[in-house]
Amino acid sequence: YCERQLPLETIASLTSAYIAHRFLLGSHKGRLAIGTDADLALIDLQAESELRTSDLYYRHAHSPYVGKTLHGRIHRTLLRGDTIFLDGQFAPDVRGKLIKPQLS
Repeated sequence: YCERQLPLETIASLTSAYIAHRFLLGSHKGRLAIGTDADLALIDLQAESELRTSDLYYRHAHSPYVGKTLHGRIHRTLLRGDTIFLDGQFAPDVRGKLIKPQLS
């Protein structure tokens, strides 16, 4: 978005609706509407921060972006409407589950 001037609508579609459709996750995923799961991330587009290894929450904490300044930062993440991540901290009772794509 910042450097490549991608419209936010394009980013939203590529990271939500397209993914839900591609992996056959069902109509309750990938969009905000009455009756859907209300999974979303709120992002501060003005924030800048240097990525540290301690910022990586996945199994193997390696990234070519460690030490680089990133533009934008996830402020809050909601799962089914409940806050599970806020200002760099996970909620103590995160209850999400891995969704495996259906193969047709």
